[in-house]
Amino acid sequence: MKKFYCLIITILTIASIQNIHAQNLPTIDYKRWHYGAFVGLNVMDFGIKDNPESNLRAEIKNWIPGFSVGLIGEMAFNRFFSLRLAPAFHMGQYNVTFYEGTISSDNQFKSDTIHGYKNTPSNIVRIPIYIRYSAVRLGDYKPYILAGGGMDIEWNIDKDPENPILFKRLDYFTEFGVGCTIYTEYLRFSIEAKYSIGFNNKLVSFDKRVGTPHEPLTSDADNINRALEAQSIQSLRSRIFSLVLNINI
Repeated sequence: MKKFYCLIITILTIASIQNIHAQNLPTIDYKRWHYGAFVGLNVMDFGIKDNPESNLRAEIKNWIPGFSVGLIGEMAFNRFFSLRLAPAFHMGQYNVTFYEGTISSDNQFKSDTIHGYKNTPSNIVRIPIYIRYSAVRLGDYKPYILAGGGMDIEWNIDKDPENPILFKRLDYFTEFGVGCTIYTEYLRFSIEAKYSIGFNNKLVSFDKRVGTPHEPLTSDADNINRALEAQSIQSLRSRIFSLVLNINI
């Protein structure tokens, strides 16, 4: 029995020594203010509501990774909760495929015919604010979750009314994510995954484009097809997944 107790004490002592040596930047979490920056990738998607009166349907089948970059400013309330402001710039693209088909008797859309494609770039200035909850630090690792929301500003809006997809300038969103902070000898960084859901309909509806100086519905067959595609969508609500690397001080 004494040997067993000695073994337990030895294991706990070694674990304590290792834990002490593993504690890089042991006091950094006690600072009230933290600053940093991040870079990463994003994937843009839509929640699409189709027009039931149209024989076209829009769908995003392929996702192309975009680029994200931003700054971080954080105020710690205590060891566990903090308030984060993280303005960002997201560059990405929506690849929309339009299908032509018919509605079956059971209200299902059936089609194997592609009517057209639309690749729409999107450059977003995002101004979010988050509440972040961090778990207890384990050695040089500390997982956390965060949730919040904010405003998106579409930076470069396409104003050509013939395009089937035109974006509004402003959108509002909610976002949540998970991450893990890793402490090194000189700085700390974190790997973070987030998912956001937009509140507003980002699409400028077709009927609001009619009457503009450049009439979208003309005798040109290509323009007519674009107009039909524009009328096939009732609403677009953004969905963005991002995976970023944060560097904090």
